[in-house]
Amino acid sequence: MPVLTRSQLKNIANDVKVKNDMKVKNDMKDKFISKLRKLIDICDTAQGKENKMCICLLVYQNINRDLPVLIEKYSRKFWIKFVATVFNKTTEYLDDAKQGNWINLDKSLVEEFNTELHKTRNFIMPLIKKFSGVSKEYCIIKAKEDIAQMEK
Repeated sequence: MPVLTRSQLKNIANDVKVKNDMKVKNDMKDKFISKLRKLIDICDTAQGKENKMCICLLVYQNINRDLPVLIEKYSRKFWIKFVATVFNKTTEYLDDAKQGNWINLDKSLVEEFNTELHKTRNFIMPLIKKFSGVSKEYCIIKAKEDIAQMEK
């Protein structure tokens, strides 16, 4: 009967740990994506700007809490399309605010939403700027152009 040495046992234990870590990473990513999809579906059917803003607030809170960890565990390249889309959506919301479309909404809700929105933008702008890959994705091109425009 073959005997396992200590180093072989250690290697086996490390392999099991790596596989378990990958499973945890995938579970975390899948939960994040699933949670955001559910919130976006709810937002699509919500009635009224305040209700939609409440749900969008939850989306940005989840992004601010979970995305930095997920980006650490996966490559930035994996998330770049998502990040660019989020950036473009925040730009739309800021344009909406500039047009005065939030005037009649609860001031504390608007303030909290604005805070989360800017946290998200501040976190993802450097990721988009540092992305050096060539992309034909419209969302990435637009985000890069808007950031360049902001910096002028």
